[in-house]
Amino acid sequence: MFERFSSALSVVAATVIFLGVNVLSNQLLIDLKFDMTSDKLYTLSSGTKTIIKSVEDPIDLKFYFSAKQFSSIPELKTHGQLTRDMLEEYVASSKGMLNLLIIDPEPYSEAEDEARNDGIRQIPLSPGRTGYLGLVATNSTTGKITIPFLKPDDEIDLEYDLSKLILDLSNPERKKVGLISSLPVLGSASIKRQNERVERPWAIYQLLDENYEIIRINYDSREIPDEIDVLLVLHPKNLPESTEGAIENYTVKGGKLIIFVDPFAEADPTAPDPSTPGVIPDLSSNPKKLLAKWGVEMASRKVIVDPSLAVNVNFGTPEGPRKILYLPWLQLRPPHISMDSLFTRGLSVLNVGSAGSLQVLTGTTTLKHQILLSTTENSGLMESQDIIKAGNPSNLFNKYEKDKKDHAIAIHVSGGSSNIRQVTSNNNSEHGTKVRMRNDNLDVLIIADTDILSDRFWIVGRRFASS
Repeated sequence: MFERFSSALSVVAATVIFLGVNVLSNQLLIDLKFDMTSDKLYTLSSGTKTIIKSVEDPIDLKFYFSAKQFSSIPELKTHGQLTRDMLEEYVASSKGMLNLLIIDPEPYSEAEDEARNDGIRQIPLSPGRTGYLGLVATNSTTGKITIPFLKPDDEIDLEYDLSKLILDLSNPERKKVGLISSLPVLGSASIKRQNERVERPWAIYQLLDENYEIIRINYDSREIPDEIDVLLVLHPKNLPESTEGAIENYTVKGGKLIIFVDPFAEADPTAPDPSTPGVIPDLSSNPKKLLAKWGVEMASRKVIVDPSLAVNVNFGTPEGPRKILYLPWLQLRPPHISMDSLFTRGLSVLNVGSAGSLQVLTGTTTLKHQILLSTTENSGLMESQDIIKAGNPSNLFNKYEKDKKDHAIAIHVSGGSSNIRQVTSNNNSEHGTKVRMRNDNLDVLIIADTDILSDRFWIVGRRFASS
């Protein structure tokens, strides 16, 4: 597994690249995420200031902070003071639109009853001794949002959580994200049976669900609903031709798309077929015709390997465990993370696993292609089956050959002013007719890795108990 390089930055990086929908639909929170990568915990970011300026209806903030009870617990006391200071900065920047009330709930007091009624979590400190560290925000109507416990281990996300709370209260209408996926991002779909393990939804899906209204779209859909603000396609494995056509029409008409493809999706749950022993199941997704519409292709079932970016994994040997470079798992840093794009500007580190190589097709000059993630000149391609069959990670070096190409892992495609495409309507009443669509506002983000979304590539367990 990856060495723990920086849990905070890995969370921010994976979240930002995935929530590129914020750039496409809601610029405020993505700006905030970029600002947070600088670890300026005591200075409000430009994203936060923009959110505060957007507040048109007063918001009341009640901060429950048991300062006296936490006097002998530095972790809680320090985090409470940081939260208080940050909230005061919010209020000072709000021109009267944010009002802050700080409450120290004494044991057996009316303030303690008020904290419980507001849904603030009781923190057990010692026998017969408890405290509170939470926040309640209300607007002038019926809007109310509670953060029951502001965990110290979530300090890196504090500003994001506070700003999201304010944005949700001031702008309650959530954007709609359409989801097409062949990955188990929603967890187990069936009822748990005896001795059967129930898989939880992926953390990245839960984060997305907190920010947007998720509309699941069938894998064989012939059209994309008009109310979708952003379409998210994860691992389009064996995608029906009708669905590919629907996605193309959606983008040609100005729909915004983020698509994750993969030559070797390690999280793909497809099991080997017992009737064909020894045959490795197909774990790839590569909608070639669809990618070609946007002037991009991905090498079929070939994974980027790069010893310059590879990470160490623990591998058991007869002499005991030792660290070995695992060529398919890469840790990207600038300049291999573009600083020229809103999607990735400000990111410090990003983990990818068994990623694919994207290339821009010739003859697509009417489209603009911006490479967001890339590798070094020491990189090369390796067959995914060779990686699956390798028993020892070090054996992959025997298959490794560099090709001196800067392979792209993520590309943003936008339309050119002269690009006009003809598409066939899926509406039965217009079957067979041609509709002329301008591609000026084409907006497609292509990422050649789905493992970047799985929990193990960016989630680190928290130390502080929440109960």
